[in-house]
Amino acid sequence: MNRTVSGWVVAGTLVLSGAAAAQPATTPAPATTAAPVAGPKAGESESNGWIVPTDEKAFLARAHHMNLSEIESATVAQQNATSQQVKDYATMLVTEHQKTVEQLKAYATTKKITLSAAEPKPANAMERAAQAAKKAELAKLKTLKGPAFDQTFLAAQVSMHDAAIGKHQAAAKAFTTGELNTLITQMLPHLQQHRAQAYQLLGQAAGTTANAMGAAGTRSGSTNAGSLNTVGTGSLGSTGAAATPHATTPAAKH
Repeated sequence: MNRTVSGWVVAGTLVLSGAAAAQPATTPAPATTAAPVAGPKAGESESNGWIVPTDEKAFLARAHHMNLSEIESATVAQQNATSQQVKDYATMLVTEHQKTVEQLKAYATTKKITLSAAEPKPANAMERAAQAAKKAELAKLKTLKGPAFDQTFLAAQVSMHDAAIGKHQAAAKAFTTGELNTLITQMLPHLQQHRAQAYQLLGQAAGTTANAMGAAGTRSGSTNAGSLNTVGTGSLGSTGAAATPHATTPAAKH
């Protein structure tokens, strides 16, 4: 099942449960029925909700374009990222995904399959939506600079590698033997490492931004306090009058 659909089912169940809790005790809670989980169709392999075609040519086309997308996104990061760590991460992505591209091409050649740079035609509505979202994300990245770019890029890398890992795990179930299975099982640890690095760097980037905002707030507060003190002192100094204590009034006895 599409993860988004699963999310709607869970959210709907929570809402119904909350409504039931708010009703009087004498009113029975409405029955809820979970939607059936749809399995992969014929010609598909699924793992944790991620689906890939079991046709070798169709899978190779998608795996090839997945790597090209990673290279394109990381190339933008090499130019637009602020943090040197993010730039280094992007350079590593370009190197490793380019290596995978060459491995896939070499394997495809042995099968007389030509891998094109063109994006594969979407097989269904979910794939069509995923392709559109990926294009929109890349377009957004090209407009960003500074810390905003770093965080957006890293968050996209976590998401993209989640999808890549799930799809390669599904492919490993479809292609259980042979050279393609070897390639897939070799790629998986790298994808998992890429995802872990993006997640770690994202946490660091978010922490840096939060610290900077906190420091800016502290400086602003100190400046305002200093301004108030200066104004108060200046007023007294300009009048040349010493501070006159207020007369004290004895407290009333009760």
